[in-house]
Order: sequence, then C-alpha cells, then structure tokens
Amino acid sequence: MGLNDELIRYCKELTPMEMLYRLTKGNIKGLDIIAVKNLSVKKRMPDDIFNLLLCYFYEEFGSTVYNRNDFGRVYLYWVRKKVITFSQAMEMTKIDIKEILKR
Repeated sequence: MGLNDELIRYCKELTPMEMLYRLTKGNIKGLDIIAVKNLSVKKRMPDDIFNLLLCYFYEEFGSTVYNRNDFGRVYLYWVRKKVITFSQAMEMTKIDIKEILKR
C-alpha cells in the first residue's frame, strides 16, 4: 500500500468522516457514509487505525462499484485479528484485501 507521510498524518489527525471525504475527493456515496458511520461509532478500533483501514480499502475499491458489505467484512477481520496499534494496522495493509474477502 502506498502511504506517504501526508496520508499517515491524515490518518492520525482526521475523523473517519473527514478521511472518507479526503479519500473520495468529496464524492461520497450514501452507502459509504452509512458504512463508515455505523462502524466508526462502535469504537472497536481507534480512529487512526480506522482511517488506515479506509485508505487500505479505498486504494483497492475507491474507483469501482463494490459489494456494500465488503468494507464491514474487512473491518471485522481486523477486529478479529486484534489490530490495536498503528504499526499492526500497517502490517495488515500488506495482506491482499481480495484474499480477506474470499473467506
């Protein structure tokens, strides 16, 4: 995953909705808003990790039509793997997201 210093800073400073806005260049779909709001309020991971998950997901699927449940499935995979630090989340981004969604 191609993260630069600026994107890492955004992960640490922005709210999940602000990150979604930045990743989609303001072209947010209704289902994206629902998914991000529903999962981010659960607070099962810190915002910086959630934001990195958004980057990871949107790098692969941002310009395509995707199954509306896919983001939630990847989110739950990270929760089950107990990703609680930013460095753990960075390691998770090395996994091919399509392999996660095959399961």
